[in-house]
Amino acid sequence: MFVISADSVASATCGLELAHAAGQHKRLVPVVWREPDGDVPAALAALNWIFFRESDDFDAGVEALVRALETDIDLVRTQTRVLTRAKARELGGRRTSPLLRGEELHQAEAWLARAASGAEPKPTDLQAAFVSASAACDFGVSPCA
Repeated sequence: MFVISADSVASATCGLELAHAAGQHKRLVPVVWREPDGDVPAALAALNWIFFRESDDFDAGVEALVRALETDIDLVRTQTRVLTRAKARELGGRRTSPLLRGEELHQAEAWLARAASGAEPKPTDLQAAFVSASAACDFGVSPCA
């Protein structure tokens, strides 16, 4: 979590810590405590901010922070990858080349299982059908066309 304020954005130490975290591909959760005076580092600027300024609804901020911290970023990445591949397959007339195989398929199946037990993000019908088609093809249950 990086607390955004005029002081933190101007701090050399905070800048070094942020650069290190971004360089290690660490998950960043930016929380705005006070408005920054100038530009915010690019590693934070592109992310969704959670607002905890005096003028903001504190309870809404806490809910947003809890949601952000409970979100499993690996599941989000899997969801994004499956969505991209499912849409490509749909646009390509359901050709087999973008179907999931191997580790990608195992990750997608694990995501669907976790989503079924309440984890976010939830799959769309298109994503669930795509994972199912991938699994059926992978195990030779149905033709892969």
